[in-house]
Amino acid sequence: IGLAQLEKIDKFIDIKRKNALLYNSILKDVSGVVLPIEKEWAKNVYWMYSILVENRDLFMNKLNDNEIDSRPFFYPLHVLPPYKRDGDFNVSTAISKKGLNLPSSVKLKETEVEMIGSKIKEILK
Repeated sequence: IGLAQLEKIDKFIDIKRKNALLYNSILKDVSGVVLPIEKEWAKNVYWMYSILVENRDLFMNKLNDNEIDSRPFFYPLHVLPPYKRDGDFNVSTAISKKGLNLPSSVKLKETEVEMIGSKIKEILK
């Protein structure tokens, strides 16, 4: 399966970048949303389209009420049993509490990205 997927990797990356750029254009001026960044020296493949918002769980519930699936960010490593560490990890903790992943499948259509962006704008008004 993995090798078959790799044969299509360039096409998949193109689709994911196109959808991410559309999300970016729709959400760029939405107050309260921090969008993913892309440095001039790197190419983001947008494996996941991730944003930061305040009150993430409430926001995710409102997305769900509108039949839009989302997933929380990954847990910070310092809280996972094999890597558990004591210390001050404010940045990773804050990001994990604010971060979520929006739909980003390669099967996602432009109209679906536009609808999701529109609902996000509506929810955050």
